[in-house]
Amino acid sequence: MTLRVLAVCGMLLALGCSNGVEPGGAPAGYFTARVTGTQSLRLKGSASTFIISTEVDTLYAVGMAETPGPEERRSVILTCPGRAAPGVGTHAIGHGAECQGIYSRTIGTPSTGLAREDGLDADTGSVTVTRRTDHDLVGNFRLQGTMTSFGYPAGPLTVTGTFSALPGQ
Repeated sequence: MTLRVLAVCGMLLALGCSNGVEPGGAPAGYFTARVTGTQSLRLKGSASTFIISTEVDTLYAVGMAETPGPEERRSVILTCPGRAAPGVGTHAIGHGAECQGIYSRTIGTPSTGLAREDGLDADTGSVTVTRRTDHDLVGNFRLQGTMTSFGYPAGPLTVTGTFSALPGQ
């Protein structure tokens, strides 16, 4: 299993509540994003930070999720190496870069069958951290690359957005 798949799995666990409220009633962080190119969408939803540990690596992640309906989920995940948030400043995203970025859109449910799965494993981009505290991580991001639909290239895609992420529980 790749680190990207693990990251998405971890994000789904960390962002299991789609109404923006974490267990125990504390509000989640938030994000907004714009998807352009092969798809054209505006996203907004909850944002959390969490740590993903595997046998070979530890990643600090910002997971962002929007669930516009019971059968659709849109997610953005940013990962950087280590157990601590990246420092204030701009960090490169892409294959072989310091950090990685993923966008995914899933339509369908296990009970009705998966109708569509689109994604972007960013070729290039950046994440800029503007504030880093024990209580939140604030910044913006840009992901660029070729969107895939069911694993096949579908065209160029750019995802830009901002986030104010709170630690996941």
